[in-house]
Amino acid sequence: MVNWVVSLAGPRRISLEPCPRDPLGPGQVRVRTRYSGISAGTELTLYRGSNPRLSKDWDDAARMFVPRQSPVPYPLVGFGYEEVGEIVEVAPEVIDRHPGQLVWGIWGHRAEAVLAADAVHPLPPGLDPLAAVFARPGAIALTAVLAGDLHLGDWVGVFRQGVIGLLATR
Repeated sequence: MVNWVVSLAGPRRISLEPCPRDPLGPGQVRVRTRYSGISAGTELTLYRGSNPRLSKDWDDAARMFVPRQSPVPYPLVGFGYEEVGEIVEVAPEVIDRHPGQLVWGIWGHRAEAVLAADAVHPLPPGLDPLAAVFARPGAIALTAVLAGDLHLGDWVGVFRQGVIGLLATR
């Protein structure tokens, strides 16, 4: 079976590329992707070539973007952070994951990935796997709400009602 990965060669130049299957190592699972959500913010700005990280680097000390010292990081291969899949192979010592189990995590836009078993999170019984694509954006929205130190009765304005903005508003 060929493993495919999404590759962004430059602005508005996207393709599916074959990539080798990674071997399964100790403590790892192989996950076959069922759904891979495309971020309407970060990933679409990468596709359009307007993402700040294409021309700037994040400076942790200054807490701001600064001019990039290295070339633009194209091609971007396997970007993505909203994946849901099915475990298809488990290393022998992994006891809390099993083939057939539906999981969510971050492994980028690819047909399958080999990951540490604890890097994938089982879906609760009955949850639609398509809805689980929103687990990571939901965590991002919740982080913003918690970082805002909000209290019952506080007034809040949420600008930019994309997926994360809508989840934060909710």
